[in-house]
Order: sequence, then structure tokens, then C-alpha cells
Amino acid sequence: MFNHYFHMDTFCLIFKSFGDYLLYGIGLCIAIGALSPAFKAWFKRQENAIKKTRWKSILFGISLAVFCIALIADSVRIQLVQSKQQDPRYQRQILLKHDAKGFAEQLSKFAADYDKNPNDNLVIFGQIFQNRINEIATNLRNEDLDTMKLYQIGHEQSSNNKQSEILKKMADEINRLANQLPTSQ
Repeated sequence: MFNHYFHMDTFCLIFKSFGDYLLYGIGLCIAIGALSPAFKAWFKRQENAIKKTRWKSILFGISLAVFCIALIADSVRIQLVQSKQQDPRYQRQILLKHDAKGFAEQLSKFAADYDKNPNDNLVIFGQIFQNRINEIATNLRNEDLDTMKLYQIGHEQSSNNKQSEILKKMADEINRLANQLPTSQ
């Protein structure tokens, strides 16, 4: 019935928001009713003043209605944002973004030192970084991001490019893909 962006939790939060404002309104009416004897003369003067100038009453009514609608709309917007942030997919994307950006930074640092001792670094790359690149690429692909360029960079075997340049390009591509995921608010 509801899509994955509009869960039952979202409906409950919106319904709660309307209920809260309804309670505020009832409380305000009770308070006005309790205070009205003390302010009866003041209300009478205001009523007479408003009757004399209809445009003031219309302007006041429109302003009050716009304020109430804006207040309710903002409350609903806040509830929708909170509901989205509680969505498991959103949480997974935030964690993936943090993980991918951190790994891209590590890969970039590794790439800077790669050419100093390529034989030892090739072993380290094969044992650690290659598996992490595949894992992060799979996770990014599962979030409907196009990782084809990352795989193309990984398969570059040009004599013009050093391995460190290829690793740096891969780090940049992982970072670019991670930036396409939502940011935490």
C-alpha cells in the first residue's frame, strides 16, 4: 500500500503532528474561555473596531490562516525528514558513504607510496585493497550507482600509466560515487 519512502511510521508521525496542533488549539480555546471575563471589555472594543474596518478583519484572518497553514506544513515537513532518516535504506546509504569515502582516502594514500616499493606493495594490494575495492564497488552497485568506470580503471594496463596513477584514479572514482549517496542531516 505504501512505497518505501512513505511507511506507516510516516503516517503516524504526520497524524501525531496534526494531533499535537489540535491539542494546542483546544488548550488555547480553553485558556481564552477562562480569561475572557477579564478581557471582555477589551474584546468588545476590538470587536467594535474591527466591525468599523472590515479590511482589517479580512487582513487579520488571512494572516492568521497563512500562519497556521505554514506552521502545520513545516511540522509535516520535519516529520517526513525524520521518517526518511529512520528508513533502513537511508541509514545503510549513510554508512556506505562514510565507509567508501574513508576507503578512498586510504587508497589514495597507498597510491602515493606505491611506486617506492612496488613488489611489496603489490602483495599488500592483492591481499587487502583488491578485496575492499570489490566489496565497496558491489555495495555501491547495490545502491543503483554505475560502477562500470571503476572496473574500467581497475583493468587499465597501459605502459603510460604507473600503478600508483591507476590506484589514484580508482580512489577518485570511489569518492565520486560516494558523493552521489545522500548526506546525513
